[in-house]
Amino acid sequence: MQEIYFSSVVQRVDGLATRGLMTVRDLFECMLYKNYKLLKIRCLILLFGGVFFMPPVTAADAERLVDSRWYQADSPNFRIISNGDSMEVEKLARELEGFRVAALGLLQLSGDSQKLTIIAAADRASYGAMVGNKMSLNTSGVYNNTPVGSYALLNLDGRGVYAIHPAREFLFHEYTHFLTYSRGTQRYPYWYSEGFAELLSTLSFTDDDRFQIGTPPASRAATLLNMRPMPLEQLLRLTAKEARKRDRVRLYASGWMLAHWLLLSSGKADEFGEYLRMYQQGADPVKALESALSMPIADIEAVYRQQFHGKFPVRSSAMPQDYEAPAIKVDLLSKPQAIKEIAQYLANVPRRTEQLSSILQEVSEKGGEIAQLKASLAEAKIGAGELDSAEQLLATIPQAQRESIWFRSPWAWLQLYRQLHRKTQQRDKAVLRDIRDQFVYLVNNNDTGATHWYGLALAMKMLGYPREKYTEMLEQAYFRAPRETAIAFELAVELYRLNDADYFAEVATPLLMDLDGRPEAERLQRMLAELEVSDKEG
Repeated sequence: MQEIYFSSVVQRVDGLATRGLMTVRDLFECMLYKNYKLLKIRCLILLFGGVFFMPPVTAADAERLVDSRWYQADSPNFRIISNGDSMEVEKLARELEGFRVAALGLLQLSGDSQKLTIIAAADRASYGAMVGNKMSLNTSGVYNNTPVGSYALLNLDGRGVYAIHPAREFLFHEYTHFLTYSRGTQRYPYWYSEGFAELLSTLSFTDDDRFQIGTPPASRAATLLNMRPMPLEQLLRLTAKEARKRDRVRLYASGWMLAHWLLLSSGKADEFGEYLRMYQQGADPVKALESALSMPIADIEAVYRQQFHGKFPVRSSAMPQDYEAPAIKVDLLSKPQAIKEIAQYLANVPRRTEQLSSILQEVSEKGGEIAQLKASLAEAKIGAGELDSAEQLLATIPQAQRESIWFRSPWAWLQLYRQLHRKTQQRDKAVLRDIRDQFVYLVNNNDTGATHWYGLALAMKMLGYPREKYTEMLEQAYFRAPRETAIAFELAVELYRLNDADYFAEVATPLLMDLDGRPEAERLQRMLAELEVSDKEG
């Protein structure tokens, strides 16, 4: 079992050479072109009011998405699908591989074999065709853990505006969480989990095989200037459950500022590591920081406040001597293959049926093959609880194509959901046995993803199999998609019922970070406490 100790991260970072100093205002004033008069205008439009001047997403955007040339870049740890410039796609894959090596070195982790799929839209029109108008105005990217893998969807537009691209920052931030979501038993304060990810979000590479960290994220600099840092005690105590949207915006920025000081310039690396250990043990977050740093909270607050007006060191370090940038394979995808990839993503994330319907309609109007797209849309509707609509869609698929995996999978899930929605005593055992057999076929013929193992486990559970037996199927699903919350939560509950305290903690602790603030997290906390008490008494 691998454990993450951020004290080692602090020690590694403390050893980096100082590269330069930058203030929040320095960054804010140079990140848009280099013209201060233009900056003031663009600042207002782009950061605070620009959304009102952007055209809405329309049906024409689905047409653009379907008609685009789509490329796929394959590297050892990433798969990027994009309708952007092929050279930019290759560069992004290379930077991500470099980021992974640098971040794992700082985290003292070996990483895992899970590959991240990135769909990189060339512009807001393509991005909006996949997320909808409102989200396209408010985000540069979205991240999803699904039963078929982890995805990041990005809007690559805006390269001529920001010196530090917001989509790149978003991707590095989320990939930091991806790396630290391991099977360890460490849990970290909300402010630090986000602040550390923000710190790595602006990691960059130099021409001399070095990387540097510490540059203020563009959006967080704007937040600090506009809203001012969050009071320290509020920052230390705030949880995801309590945080309102405005609080979260300030927490990300203030968490970055506090993490920057503690990791890069405080000289208190070991002491901060002790604070994290105390936090793990349930200590009060404010008293723990006072004790670990041997400073009263008022003095820490004063230093923290000074950071806003002071300089931020930008540190650099050499990449490992044995690191060689991997070869990146870039291929042009056929239009049917590209649309299939996009449809699979949209079918497995919430609230995307409207976007998938628009793509299906566009392909249909152009005379393209739509049977598999219909199956993907049916899958999305099943996830949204629209079972009758999903069944009607599947009924339109020709009989000759119904032996395909892409048809059998949503059909099996449709039958399973109908049984799940019934009371236990009203479930049809004969139908459940047929569903079980369907998932056995799917597992035997397409076991690369987690979804079929998960369906098999649920069918076996409803048929009354011994808990140990269907939990084995859940484990297989978990191994293939350890970051998918529904699967991890289901496995954690069964491990709790099996009284397997160590394995439960291994699964539940990273899940708690992902579910922080939701009722499921409170349930897991109670289970964890009960198993710890039981373990001590045993």
